[in-house]
Amino acid sequence: MKIGIQLPEVEREVRWPEYLAMAKAAEEVGFESVWLGDHLLYDGPERAPWEAWTLLSALAAATRTVRLGPLVACAGFHPPAVLAKMASTIDEVSGGRFVLGALLILAAVAIVVRRESPGALDQPGEIVGSDGHPAQLAPARRS
Repeated sequence: MKIGIQLPEVEREVRWPEYLAMAKAAEEVGFESVWLGDHLLYDGPERAPWEAWTLLSALAAATRTVRLGPLVACAGFHPPAVLAKMASTIDEVSGGRFVLGALLILAAVAIVVRRESPGALDQPGEIVGSDGHPAQLAPARRS
């Protein structure tokens, strides 16, 4: 079994020296991975989390064995090409220890589901992209 740990985001104020100490301690006691939340802000508390990708890069340079990754990378926060570039850079700095867990939201396409009868999940519907071209869906199957 492989077990990882997520470092704090906004639960309390954590500065770089403590992040480094936590990651190194996790590595020393045998955790397989260290994860950082990829959030830009929360409704509260008053402080926002540190930027995850910058911290991941710093931790990649300062650790030797733990795998590192965002929990999870949100494509809505980062353009896809920039996300790929950040991931490949951290993977290089870490010597191949980076893990990309991504939440892929089709930010470039507005998806609207229209149904003949609202709420009828077994009725055919269509997905319409922002370009106006529909794609037909097959009825859901019941088991």
